[in-house]
Amino acid sequence: MKSVRRLLGVAVVFTMILTPATSAVAQPADSDDGALVEDAKRYAATYEVELDEALHRLRLQSAIGKLGAELASKERATFGGLWIQHSPTYLVIAHFTDRGGRDLKRYLDAPGLEDLAPVIERRTVRLSFKRLETLQVTANRVARKHGLQADSRINVSENRVELLTAAPTELAQAINAEAKGSKAAAELVLPGGVEIIGVERLSAPQAYVYGGLQVNLCSSGFAVQNGSGTLGISTAGHCLDSQSYNNRSLPYQGGQFSGSIDAQWHTAPDFYPTNRVWDGLSDATSPNYRQITATKTRANQVPGEFVCKFGTKSFYTCGTITTTSYTPGYLPSATATYVYVDNATQDQSEPGDSGGPWFSGNTAYGLMSGGYDGGGGPGGIYNAAIYMAVDGLTSLGVSVLTTAPDPAVGRFTYRDMGNNFFFYTGISALDYECSVGGFAARDGDINENDSGDIIQSYLYKENNHWQIRADFRAHNNQESWDFDLLCLKKSSFPVSRFEYRNLGGNINYNTGLSTTTYDCGVGGFAARDGDINESGDADIIQTYMHRSGGTWWIRADFHSHNNGESWDVDALCVQKWAPVVKYEFRNLGNNVTYNTFIDSNTYECGVAGFAARDGDIEEHNSGDIIQAYLTKSGGYWIFRGDFRTHNDQESWDLDVLCVQR
Repeated sequence: MKSVRRLLGVAVVFTMILTPATSAVAQPADSDDGALVEDAKRYAATYEVELDEALHRLRLQSAIGKLGAELASKERATFGGLWIQHSPTYLVIAHFTDRGGRDLKRYLDAPGLEDLAPVIERRTVRLSFKRLETLQVTANRVARKHGLQADSRINVSENRVELLTAAPTELAQAINAEAKGSKAAAELVLPGGVEIIGVERLSAPQAYVYGGLQVNLCSSGFAVQNGSGTLGISTAGHCLDSQSYNNRSLPYQGGQFSGSIDAQWHTAPDFYPTNRVWDGLSDATSPNYRQITATKTRANQVPGEFVCKFGTKSFYTCGTITTTSYTPGYLPSATATYVYVDNATQDQSEPGDSGGPWFSGNTAYGLMSGGYDGGGGPGGIYNAAIYMAVDGLTSLGVSVLTTAPDPAVGRFTYRDMGNNFFFYTGISALDYECSVGGFAARDGDINENDSGDIIQSYLYKENNHWQIRADFRAHNNQESWDFDLLCLKKSSFPVSRFEYRNLGGNINYNTGLSTTTYDCGVGGFAARDGDINESGDADIIQTYMHRSGGTWWIRADFHSHNNGESWDVDALCVQKWAPVVKYEFRNLGNNVTYNTFIDSNTYECGVAGFAARDGDIEEHNSGDIIQAYLTKSGGYWIFRGDFRTHNDQESWDLDVLCVQR
């Protein structure tokens, strides 16, 4: 419901909101169009056009942005702004004051802008964009001076400044009072230049929980790098400085929440930042993510552009840019440099989306800053969004990462993954051969009754990406898993992966792989359909590879009744001429924390085989069931090995596969 009335010489529209809403590691897709097609599907549904037409319009946005920046730079005295009309007819509308824009055709003849000629339209307006910016600055100053909170924006299509406030009468009175003694303030009361819009509530920063990549109470944004090449991850500046992902710290490097900047960045020492953003959309090449290969600065972003984002709460959504000159009242000393996005049929923001990435196709546009509760434009029922354009990150000394700095050898770690799980790693199986490099099944109660799959700890491929499968036969599937992966880039290492299935129980299997040609280790395994033998002392579990007669053999067994389980084993093998070393450690004792004295600065290492010998399985109550992994400490790789036994009596053997960085 809207009512329009005049308050003290300033036109006021009061909007009553009747139903407010609650307020990186891999390889690019085959073509940048893949991501843009997904955005085009949303556009086609929003504006009821064919997909081909939607795709054509989104492709034009790059040229539209270039034209807008060119006109703003060279025709500043008369240029009133550029905006896109999507319906009923698609047009790109250029505003000029009376004397401007007469040679617009000259700009359209420039390379890359020719396709705009059929859709461009020149319109005459009263105020230039430069003049609107001056009015906006003056209006913001008046509001702050009188202690009134107000958001502001330049509405290019209506050629006016709009002030959004919960106190419209008081703001109008303040402007009129200032106008008596200030020529600049007096211009605010001239007809048509400024409109005060009353709203029930103002915009607010969005902070709640994570989605995509979890950082504390917010969403992660683009991967970034500084001038020296240090990689990191960005999020909104109003989020906590202390951030973590997957229970591991992301050291704070810098940030700001004032003026034109709402951003911060962190290094990620336990991760590999890469040029991806999560979008939740599934395809065979880049399931659930897209590659970011370009950026678009605020000067090249135009009202009417169709853009999309991913955030923790509202997930993947798309809308149109209303203004690129928004001043959010929640941000200290805010400047009119923020971008406002809305959609008449879909929420664009919810608490927890802060810091999330805005994009179109494979191009980065900005980081989520805040939202307008119930405001897909004031008067709407859907949440609008406010983001900081990507060029704001330069104030922090970083830029958006637009290439994939994938390591030749990578160690990827996952913590607290839950029980009986299937997990998408996002690691490209086209680029990497990977193996399980360590694991722990924690806080479970071993199920010693009847038969079933005893333990599963392996990788498999789906949509050309590696997935983790992990489970231990526990009462109520209650254990929780940690996982380490060791991955070698196929283009950098002569690496091969071999899979062996249904080998039977208590096996010693000849793979036929030459020990002269390869160094091999176990890369994953499953002991299926066995009945755990909880009685007496025995070798509890063995899964390793050994040399015999010039070939690699697999030894695998679990202490089960009648050796009933059947084994699947994956082997990761690297040709010996590569910088790869296999180490073997024997009789390490029980519940072991062992320093291998392998240099962790020189090598990436993973567990490539193990045996827990001569132990009596503790089948009662809950505890950490099995641990077999490596950690770094004091510049060396440290092995942690334990199986849940009576009196911690088993003794461990260990094989380690190490790759020189």
